[in-house]
Amino acid sequence: MTDEQSTNLHLPLADTSCWEDTTVLSPADYLIVGAGITGINAAISIKAHAPAARVIVLDRGSWGEGASFRNAGFACLGSPTELLADLQDGQDDLVWHLVEMRHRGLQQLIRRVRPGAMELTRCGGTEFFSRDEPARWEQTLDQLSMLDHHLKQITGRKEPHFIPTQSDGGFRNGFGQILIADEARIHPGKMMMRLHEMARSLGVMILGGVAITGWTNTGSGIDVQTSTGHVWHTRRLGLATNGFTRRLMPELEVVPARNQVFLTQPIRGIAWDRCFHAHQGYIYARRVGEQLLIGGARHIDPIGETTDVPGTTPEIETYLLDYLNRHFPVLGGTCFVKRWSGTLGVGSKKIPVIREVGQNIFAAVRLGGMGVAIGTLVGEQLSEMMLNS
Repeated sequence: MTDEQSTNLHLPLADTSCWEDTTVLSPADYLIVGAGITGINAAISIKAHAPAARVIVLDRGSWGEGASFRNAGFACLGSPTELLADLQDGQDDLVWHLVEMRHRGLQQLIRRVRPGAMELTRCGGTEFFSRDEPARWEQTLDQLSMLDHHLKQITGRKEPHFIPTQSDGGFRNGFGQILIADEARIHPGKMMMRLHEMARSLGVMILGGVAITGWTNTGSGIDVQTSTGHVWHTRRLGLATNGFTRRLMPELEVVPARNQVFLTQPIRGIAWDRCFHAHQGYIYARRVGEQLLIGGARHIDPIGETTDVPGTTPEIETYLLDYLNRHFPVLGGTCFVKRWSGTLGVGSKKIPVIREVGQNIFAAVRLGGMGVAIGTLVGEQLSEMMLNS
């Protein structure tokens, strides 16, 4: 045995094969962190403009851990009290620009994913006012014509978007409600599965269970370090991490917000079927077949829900169950049979952060709980930055 052969016997084993090195781990032209609605749409848009580009999407979860798979599935522009609360900050132009983004984003989503593929149902919406909210009801009515004026300018719709009525609509202990035209509900899981299928069909590689721990700008590109110990090299890095952004870039003004969601047992004879909003959008509900989904209520524990740790809490579960039994036309003895949470990215402003944050590094985050509405558009804008830099 030669000295060279003896030395080779003691070489450390590689943790990857030469086959992986030249396929999975080979350098990317564009690497996107986050396989939610923004990241996947960005990848699809990049491939549409640069079919030969190597595009990789990495996600810390098996198939996404944010809100894309875990939201309530509303395709909406914002309820009246939510819009009025946003306008109180005195940044009217910014608010209406964001509503325009929601409208454009939903149109882009529907063009990309067939309505039937994501079970899009134009059921309309309602904002509910309970008996202890007469002042809020009157204040909202005073502003409805102003809200309608702006929405008509944005959407081109001729008829009113908001129609007030003091009919109980089958709800209990109500003071009034405002019907919302053109709202729809979707199946978020089917929406995301279709987007993933589309991305893979274009040649995008999507890998789950890979958390990003950092990166190094090498001058010739970026080396992206991961929790698995593997390093990917890329020319352009895109961050579509939304509620998990502060783990990577705490300097960006993005705060995680946990949204808890609950599903009842099947309930016979439910006649009601609209997207339900209350308390400036903090409470929302909808039907899922013969079950009712209700979620939100972050306003009762804003500090506790400022977290990216998944889970539900007894306080919010009790609050929402009580709300459901007090106001909804359901039979007595309603209980929850499934519970989960999703992580939103929010901040002092609802407008998303879409900008270059380092040399050849770009972020499209802080979707403010409106990922279904604006995620496709924000993903497109992320792709444009990455392609044109």
